[in-house]
Amino acid sequence: MTPQVLQEYNSAVDKLATKQDKSTDELKFLADYFSTVLKFEAFNLPENLPTDELPSRLPDSTVTIKLNELVVKPELFDGKNPKPRKWIEDFIDAYESNGWNDTIAVKYFKTWLIGPAKDWYVKEVRPYITKTTKWSDIYEKFKEQYLVTGMLKLQHFVNNVVQRSDEPIELFIPRYRRALQMLHPLISQAELVRKIIEKLRPEYKKDVILYNPSTVMELHQYCVRIEMGLTAQRGSDSGRSKPFNRSRSKRRNSMTQSSSSDSFPRNRPR
Repeated sequence: MTPQVLQEYNSAVDKLATKQDKSTDELKFLADYFSTVLKFEAFNLPENLPTDELPSRLPDSTVTIKLNELVVKPELFDGKNPKPRKWIEDFIDAYESNGWNDTIAVKYFKTWLIGPAKDWYVKEVRPYITKTTKWSDIYEKFKEQYLVTGMLKLQHFVNNVVQRSDEPIELFIPRYRRALQMLHPLISQAELVRKIIEKLRPEYKKDVILYNPSTVMELHQYCVRIEMGLTAQRGSDSGRSKPFNRSRSKRRNSMTQSSSSDSFPRNRPR
């Protein structure tokens, strides 16, 4: 990068950072972002980048969250602890439970990184973040760095798993849904429903299709109803007894009496 382009970039940064009515959190975000980018990643900008495009590289700094009011808060991740797969699952859980959008997830992803994981983010992720960066882009980079082997196993699981004969809906749907969302963070509800139905046992599948559920929650509710009906039917079948056969019972009693009388010697006449 030429000194002229770098100077133009600094000028654009100054204008954005001095914007009126900025919150403390926004100012901290800008300060942290630019102090690092200008020191380490500015050379990634093309030399002929027009000045008016420079601010567009930056994520939206006006969207903020209150960390002390989160419904679910991820643990700090250093690259090894917690286990990468568990940590990213927890982050996705926080993403969903807190109602985040792409902008928030991208902006605050680094908040829970420390040590080597934070170093990886600074070198391999932050230089490529722009206003159009999506959470799925960040997730793919995390997957490439920490989950290559685990993702191969997860893909094998997703391809081959089916609902076991003794597995209740309450266990199967959540575990399969989690695996699908780990592989495809932006998978739609319709696609989730379709894939889950494919893996259900036949006695569920044939009935749940009639309900035509549009969300995983609806699918789960319908499957619970079907499961309750199947359980009741099995209980009714097992409680039924065979018809009582009177003639067979009489023959059995007669044989028992005859056997009993032959078991004891008769008194001989004197």
